[in-house]
Amino acid sequence: MDVGEVPLGGAGGGNGNFITGEIYTVDRLTPAVQSAVFASDGNEDGWVLESKETSNQGGTKNSAAITFRLGDNAQNRQYRTILQFPTISLPDNAVITQTILMIQLETVVGTNPLTTHKNIWIDIRKGAFGSFVPFAIGALQVSDFQAPASLAAAGMIQNNLVGGWYWATLDAKVFPFINLSGVTQFRLGFQTDDDDDLRDDFLSFFSGNYSVVAARPQLLIKYYIPK
Repeated sequence: MDVGEVPLGGAGGGNGNFITGEIYTVDRLTPAVQSAVFASDGNEDGWVLESKETSNQGGTKNSAAITFRLGDNAQNRQYRTILQFPTISLPDNAVITQTILMIQLETVVGTNPLTTHKNIWIDIRKGAFGSFVPFAIGALQVSDFQAPASLAAAGMIQNNLVGGWYWATLDAKVFPFINLSGVTQFRLGFQTDDDDDLRDDFLSFFSGNYSVVAARPQLLIKYYIPK
């Protein structure tokens, strides 16, 4: 029938009207999208400095500073940073639709490496980088510098400073590695490890140890609960 109750196939038998069979109800309601914002855990985040130029191995670490570093030092050794977020508080059946990672700039030392070291790459680990079966070490380790990721090059932070913040929207390939039953860690570093100028060239960002919670690294996750 159309809106005027006129048979679509016309009057009489064999007109194509539906009279038997299964009936379906179309539910046009979509689940409500919710948002959760997590601040990095200051007990577990921090920077790791390469042991020596070109070693690609961690040498020293700092998990207590109120800032973390990305770039290189006067010995052309690279800084990498680990951020940890307590995503265990997300519902077990959450379906993630968007993930945004944000870090707030504290200062620039030397030449801004975003002009010389290309972009900041982002690795993700479902759990902690220091966790290897049967061991589970959540605390920052020097080996986190080179530890395997669940997904390498999961995203990129470009030279996109807005209101003191750098950020990256991570696409759907990272969603399976957001840990609904524990922590989620990210590792950050520059595409170019150093610029060979034997000078400190790094960005300093507020870490999870900074007293102002709103300035700590933030992970925004949007999700819904399926019906």
